[in-house]
Amino acid sequence: MFKMYKIFLVFFGFSISYIFIGCNNTSEPETFFEASDRYSNHLSFPSSVNQVVVTNPIGFIYLFGNTDITKVSYVLDRKVNAKSKSIAESELKTINLEYTVSNDTLYCNIFHHKDLNNFYDCTLSLDVPYNKEVVIKNPNKGIHSAYLNSNLKVETDAYETIIEQHTGSIEARSTAGNIVSIISIPQNGFCRCISETGDIIARIPTSASVNVELKTTFGSISYSNLNLNITTFTNQLITGTLGNGEGDIYLESNYGEVKLEGF
Repeated sequence: MFKMYKIFLVFFGFSISYIFIGCNNTSEPETFFEASDRYSNHLSFPSSVNQVVVTNPIGFIYLFGNTDITKVSYVLDRKVNAKSKSIAESELKTINLEYTVSNDTLYCNIFHHKDLNNFYDCTLSLDVPYNKEVVIKNPNKGIHSAYLNSNLKVETDAYETIIEQHTGSIEARSTAGNIVSIISIPQNGFCRCISETGDIIARIPTSASVNVELKTTFGSISYSNLNLNITTFTNQLITGTLGNGEGDIYLESNYGEVKLEGF
């Protein structure tokens, strides 16, 4: 009996020690302090430049066509989370738009201090000459463009792409992000939107003159408010022609929903 009592006391003492040790090892979530600001500026646009390439690894990109072809204006909405307010505020100044010109291309990239202890975010709003070709490359966290009258090429991963009031040609690709394009396709122009799992919606004038191909593997495809002369109609492929078929529309999502709409 005494032996069993002794074992009980040892076990009880061990349990109490474990409880206190466990309590002492608990820790509160680490506190981060936030700093934010807005910075605006512009850069001269060389007359020799015909293309603008943009990347923003830490945020969203707003892109607007501007009739002023002599400069590029931009706004940075910057944000940093760090372990102290002073660190967060000082790190804001490390987020900047870097740009270089090579041959006929202007390269614009958001640069920031790569400190893994902090969290960086920056939304880039960029006004570019409306008639210059634009390429938006990965990495980025989504794109919204408007009022461009030129070729636009967009690459994203799992973020949304919205293209509005566009009167040039489009090539947009994503892994999982949705793609929405509202476009007046120029003569012999094109709209190519491709995603692995994202949804795709393209809106075009009912008077457009284009060849159409809508394609999916496991998703769905449809068109509406368009007088499409159908050549193929299945659950996975729709092809046809609007007007004289001078331009091209190609929309494909393996797993997402694909829609073509007239306006």
